[in-house]
Amino acid sequence: MKIKKIDSSSYSKEIYYLLENGEVYYKYSSWYTPEKLPLSNVVDIAASENGYIALLEDGSIVIDRYVDSPNSFDYSGLSNIVTIKSEYNTDVYYALDSDGNLWGMGYSSYGNLGFVSNYISTPIVIYSRLDGEIKDFY
Repeated sequence: MKIKKIDSSSYSKEIYYLLENGEVYYKYSSWYTPEKLPLSNVVDIAASENGYIALLEDGSIVIDRYVDSPNSFDYSGLSNIVTIKSEYNTDVYYALDSDGNLWGMGYSSYGNLGFVSNYISTPIVIYSRLDGEIKDFY
């Protein structure tokens, strides 16, 4: 099976491999053998400082931070997601929905989400389609 995308976090050395069939493999550093993650139908993945955000075919997302047990994000209200991103070497996650709303969640200790806060566990709207049209972000 061919690799569709590779993403990594230089901070914690995780490497994620998204295959064309929607499966995801993970390994810590180049010294370890990749292990299959319990995900399927993945269309995009973005590594963070301590985990990842994955976009599924149905427009839903999965966030896994291996430092949380259990995962402490409540993103169940998000749907129709078309694009995801994670900030480089942070645990801030972004999701753009089909209506043009940009959602954010995670550790906003540097004001990444528009204000300083230790932890945003429920997604907040950072940019609304009412503010103008947005199709992608970096």
